[in-house]
Amino acid sequence: MSSRGRKAYKDDTDTLYLECTSCHSIKPSHSFPKEKTGFLGKRFNCFDCKNTVNEEYRKKQAKAKYS
Repeated sequence: MSSRGRKAYKDDTDTLYLECTSCHSIKPSHSFPKEKTGFLGKRFNCFDCKNTVNEEYRKKQAKAKYS
């Protein structure tokens, strides 16, 4: 666990699992994008949450641009 409370787990086969800070689900570490300064070199939110945030941003920007 990090000093900020982010959780990491390992199972019997040494697979690393991290907790997504957005959806609070536990996922394998390969479900998180790389980030040089992140906890264990991974981003704080999973690919699914990151994609959702990016999609919402693109829709908002397109609406503002073409309205």
